Amino acid sequence: MDTSKYFEEVNRFIDNLSDEEFDDLLKESGIDNCPYEDYRKEFKTIIKDDAKRRKIKEESYISLICDLLFAYANKDEDFPHAFEVEKIEQACDLALEEYKGQKYSKKFFEVVKERVKKKQDGLQQY
Repeated sequence: MDTSKYFEEVNRFIDNLSDEEFDDLLKESGIDNCPYEDYRKEFKTIIKDDAKRRKIKEESYISLICDLLFAYANKDEDFPHAFEVEKIEQACDLALEEYKGQKYSKKFFEVVKERVKKKQDGLQQY
């Protein structure tokens, strides 16, 4: 029998084992406590946590977009409000961290953040 056929048969044999038979086989091989169940539970927890993190991240992105729209609709070009500055800085920080596209460079986000901050700092001097 060639190697390929041998491993196909081994895989088929393993696939047809029940969980208990597979655990027994592993124990016979020298593994005293097969952690299969623990890993499966841990994996499910990781998946649930990841989905939860994604949902929170999505919701925070949507919230930031809404805040930016509000800031834009109520903007004062010469005298930016603290809320406006805060949201623009958050958007720039997020873009610097997450943006992978080619349309904008990181320098663009840095400049936007710097400009809005300078405007606000200029106002605070008076």
